[in-house]
Amino acid sequence: MKSFVRFFLTVCVVIALTQFLMDLLIKQYALNLFSSVEKICLFHLILSLGVLTIIYTVHRLRPKYTSFAFLGTAFLRMGTMIVFVLPLAKAVEQTPITDVIFLMVPYFILTTIEAIFTVKLIRNAT
Repeated sequence: MKSFVRFFLTVCVVIALTQFLMDLLIKQYALNLFSSVEKICLFHLILSLGVLTIIYTVHRLRPKYTSFAFLGTAFLRMGTMIVFVLPLAKAVEQTPITDVIFLMVPYFILTTIEAIFTVKLIRNAT
């Protein structure tokens, strides 16, 4: 439980830093995004906390299948990212690259945090 709380707080801090940096970049460069920063950060927060909860629950019930839980939640995360990006693909805006960058950079950072969480759970179980 201690590692879950630590990684939960890590995800919250990363999301807060992400929101701060996104707001700073938007104000500095006068960017227009398809989705608001709050919506993007809330999406990543809910998704990451859900993924951490699923991995931790599977680890508590069946420690042998923790890595499969990570793999399954990675596919779940990819699928939800595609669903979240689909409206952006249909947008009329000419340069959606900033939107994609603002979505994908936190995606990779949070996926790395979840992978580290999973490895620590597996390592502590053996």
